[in-house]
Amino acid sequence: MLSKPAQPCERTNSRPKWYLIYYILAAFDVFAVSASLYLTHQFVGIYSHSVEVNKVWSARQADYASLGRLAGAVNAPGNDVFDTRAVEAEAAKAQSALLAWNQRFAASRRELAASTGEVDGRFLIPQLDAAEAALREMVAESDLIFSYFRQAQPERAGARMATMDRKYAALNGVLDKLNEQVRTAQKANLDEQQAAARSVQKLEYLIGALILLMVGGATVYGRRIGRQ
Repeated sequence: MLSKPAQPCERTNSRPKWYLIYYILAAFDVFAVSASLYLTHQFVGIYSHSVEVNKVWSARQADYASLGRLAGAVNAPGNDVFDTRAVEAEAAKAQSALLAWNQRFAASRRELAASTGEVDGRFLIPQLDAAEAALREMVAESDLIFSYFRQAQPERAGARMATMDRKYAALNGVLDKLNEQVRTAQKANLDEQQAAARSVQKLEYLIGALILLMVGGATVYGRRIGRQ
């Protein structure tokens, strides 16, 4: 008696699910690389922005230092005339230096008036105007000195020299305060940029965690491949 042929057994699809680790690792890899590129882009942006802003403040500081040198040039002829007795020549030097001061001052004031945003320096205008007022007082004393020499009254001119030098010292004090305000603004900008860099730096911890996950996942995946 013939027996019935055996029926083939049904095979269930028992495909292992651990292969999904590969896709998870790939996703972590893409995310980590993207986060790293973003982090680098942010750091470069913060650095570039900080450099540009600092250049503006440094240029202002150089301008105000130039004003100080020009003020010295305006003041010098009022003292030199006591040695040279060349009244007209010294007066011409003072006028030439004053013209250079006026040009530099006008350019500096226009730059401040037009500034906005993080390089807004309009708060410096009152101090800059105070420097201009102090210079005018010094020039008035210098003009008196030249006037007395023209009138052949050197004793009266000598009495004004000390006053002129006091006005010059007051002018330097105003310019020093102006430069101090610039340095304070520079420091505030650097502190702000450092704070921004620290906030971005926190992403490094996230990237480090993702790298650890990728290394751990790769180890597990490698072991499963070895067993298979």
